[in-house]
Amino acid sequence: MVTPRRVLVIFGPPGAGKSTHARTLGLDVYDKDEAPWNGDETAFRRDISTLARDPHAQAVVIRTGATRSARAKAVAAVNATDTLMLTEPAEVCIERIVERGRKHPPVRTQIAGVKAWWDKYEPDVEPGDLGRRSRRW
Repeated sequence: MVTPRRVLVIFGPPGAGKSTHARTLGLDVYDKDEAPWNGDETAFRRDISTLARDPHAQAVVIRTGATRSARAKAVAAVNATDTLMLTEPAEVCIERIVERGRKHPPVRTQIAGVKAWWDKYEPDVEPGDLGRRSRRW
């Protein structure tokens, strides 16, 4: 039996738990900040382009996607079947970043990323618009 294509894009600020959640799903995880990409956006885009064309893909792609246009581009780039938005409060994200203590990128850069994400964030659903929502996994 052929398993239907399943490509989920998880969006959210740094420290929201995107990678942690992705690893619980039992799918291949595409996270630009982890091996084999280690922050190499060019290599990451090449590999997600290949993923987009795979009719049997079973994967989770991690992107920040603060704006609607960034999320739309990410969904199109991988031919996503679903999306999930994690919007942990900035304080929670910053606390997680400090606790995990990753050195790359530097903690101060990650914290600045949280603040920048929340400054740019555009929700998918405008007040009073109940017709458009991302499905939850």
